[in-house]
Amino acid sequence: LEELGRVPEARARASEMQRRAEDVGDLYAQVTARQYLAFWRIADDDPGEARRQSQAALAIWTHGDYHMQHF
Repeated sequence: LEELGRVPEARARASEMQRRAEDVGDLYAQVTARQYLAFWRIADDDPGEARRQSQAALAIWTHGDYHMQHF
């Protein structure tokens, strides 16, 4: 969406994706959504919130196993 210039919609979808992922316990989608949200915080010149979103994403991801996403 961002490539099409539909930035507000991309942001809204990332927020909705995060909420839905949390509702169903989908860790992969939660991490992905938080990274999108962090990207938009950087675009807003808010690196502190971007870092918080990234750290929150990393905190919920598994650290004891190796998954395709680690590659």
